[in-house]
Amino acid sequence: MAETAPGQLRRFAPLELPRLLVEAIAGVPHGSVQVVQRGAQRSVWFAEERIRAITSSVEAERLGNWLVERGIVERRAMQQALSQRRAGERFGATLVNRGLIGADRLAAELEMLTSTIAARIALEEGQFQVETADLQDDALAIDHPPLALFAAAVRRAPDTGQFERLTGGGRRWAVSAHASTAREEDVTPFERFLLTRLTVPAFLHEARVLAPQQERDVPRALACLVLLGFVTDRTADAGAADAAPQLKDKTQIPPASPELREVLKKVDPRPRFGGAEAPLPPLDPEKAEEAKHEAFAILQRGGDPRKAQKLLAAAVEVAADPAALCTLAELEMANPLWRAKALDRLKQAVTIAPQHTPAWFMLANYWSTRGQPEKQQRCLQHILTYEPRNPAAREALELLEATKRD
Repeated sequence: MAETAPGQLRRFAPLELPRLLVEAIAGVPHGSVQVVQRGAQRSVWFAEERIRAITSSVEAERLGNWLVERGIVERRAMQQALSQRRAGERFGATLVNRGLIGADRLAAELEMLTSTIAARIALEEGQFQVETADLQDDALAIDHPPLALFAAAVRRAPDTGQFERLTGGGRRWAVSAHASTAREEDVTPFERFLLTRLTVPAFLHEARVLAPQQERDVPRALACLVLLGFVTDRTADAGAADAAPQLKDKTQIPPASPELREVLKKVDPRPRFGGAEAPLPPLDPEKAEEAKHEAFAILQRGGDPRKAQKLLAAAVEVAADPAALCTLAELEMANPLWRAKALDRLKQAVTIAPQHTPAWFMLANYWSTRGQPEKQQRCLQHILTYEPRNPAAREALELLEATKRD
């Protein structure tokens, strides 16, 4: 790739900017990457080759408006705090010092907002240029490697069909011939598994055959691998069509492979090798809460998801709550045999708590993976009935409308 000098304007395709950004800021002490997409201008601030902030000209993507729209800070209190901010004081420090938001909550909201903006930057085409500049006083600082930040954002983005559009359409994907600057820890177990199978160019439908247990997750995983530079579009390669063997069925995945066995233990909660595990006996309410805590602890430390699923399944029978039900549904959706059960969990979650936004988003994603955009749309619209300016719901609905027009 050609080097990008400060002030030089360059175009980029969807999923391409993160890698170009890494190259563009290499050796530059600090500055900003000005990104223009569909009339929106966003700034990616960096120092020492790490992302320090992302700011936006879009009103809904400014931190103050984000906090107001999410009901965390009242607009009048926000305006008063801004009018009384001391010279040189960062915007976030002003909010915390005036007691409008706690430091931990502010950090969490900043991560969420940054992730939302980063996903929009990564998934759309546009233009960018590097500028030498100091971080704005009103920008809250973060500290992330570029590729890790954008990949995490894409994994969290609502799926409204954009991953299918970006990775399908006759494109053939294979491992890139160029070394990626991403770190091994930037890749999830499922992405790593998929990467080991893309030894020859494959269409999206062929890649799905490589991962039959999680075929709905393949487009997003492919998008992340492309973004990270591990996989590239090989459609234009001469002779690629002749060189790539046709994948006929799922039996090409060696069932006894020790490597595959270890990967599938992480990405599929169903016991695949050996007998099915017996369910836990009925729990009393106190034991149920203990089981939930143990399950969450297992997942946080990257333990066996099958054990966490079994604990949560027993716990929600006597002490169901939306958070536990959503986590359980997420685990069960990884297994095609349990997806109807996962849907029941999510329906139970919104029955218990009709305004539990994560459950409605999961329901929307469920119907998206089932190819039922009308039901997906209704879930997103429900969120707006009680949270009318939720930015993620609005963005997802806009993308759905754009898909219909296309």
